[in-house]
Amino acid sequence: MIRHIVLLKWTDGTTREQHQTVIDQLGRLPGIIPQIKSYELKSDAGLDERSSDLVVVGDFDTVDDYQIYAVEPTHVQIISDHIKPIVASRAAIQFEI
Repeated sequence: MIRHIVLLKWTDGTTREQHQTVIDQLGRLPGIIPQIKSYELKSDAGLDERSSDLVVVGDFDTVDDYQIYAVEPTHVQIISDHIKPIVASRAAIQFEI
């Protein structure tokens, strides 16, 4: 199984509405991409200003399943329309579990 973790930090001035839109849009993906086995979206608790604003944790049975998710058109469109305009930094890792 492959676990995919993404940490996103928003630009200054990003609104709660924009943040929620990202969560809402990404939250649709498990219903669209059958290769997703588990998918969590969590907002930062606000305890340290250096922390990221959102974490995405996705599990996939195989590397091929992850790669399908990575290029799936709805996923790519969400990134383009809702994440790229407000992201200050992104870190990601994929590993076997």
